[in-house]
Amino acid sequence: MTYGIERVGDMLIQFALLERLTQNQFPLMGMCKQLTLLACSFASYFAQLADSKFSPQSAALTMTFVCTPLFTLPGFKVSRALPVDLTKAVSINSAFKVKSDTPWLAIASELAGSWHQSSTWRAVIHQCSKVSTDVPKSLQKEQAILVLSFAIAKACLFNQDIYSLLQDINIKTLLNILGIRRDDVVNALDANGSLLFCPLAQ
Repeated sequence: MTYGIERVGDMLIQFALLERLTQNQFPLMGMCKQLTLLACSFASYFAQLADSKFSPQSAALTMTFVCTPLFTLPGFKVSRALPVDLTKAVSINSAFKVKSDTPWLAIASELAGSWHQSSTWRAVIHQCSKVSTDVPKSLQKEQAILVLSFAIAKACLFNQDIYSLLQDINIKTLLNILGIRRDDVVNALDANGSLLFCPLAQ
């Protein structure tokens, strides 16, 4: 009751979505789930710091939808190593070298629609394909939270060079949009220390 009906609803939907996504085992599932959990936790953390429309719970749920292609694209089902593209530091659509006729974020947005998510959150997912400065002001902070959280989670788990990432001009722009300092990111890393490991493929 202390969270409120809407926040509890977001938490329940996120739990059900993760259960659905992970019901069929595949070799990379541990890695995919870890990336999702870490990105969601960062999104929730930054949503508390930034003055945005996101509650911590809605940020985590929306990020879960952003990560759903990790569990649904056929390329991830058969691979034994996560095909990370480390040259695209701040791109969700190009974060992984995997073939798909449909863009990553289009898949995520469509699934969010199937789960009856609001048109606002679906629009935020769609806007994640753009440079943040080109995003409508009404969605800019929410978009920045998702892109920043995804980029930091990916860097933490796959190249460990989070401090170089923080020097990236695109990351600096995201932090500026959100009014978040570099020290806040370091604090987010400390708060999520228990998630900063990447399981081996089975």
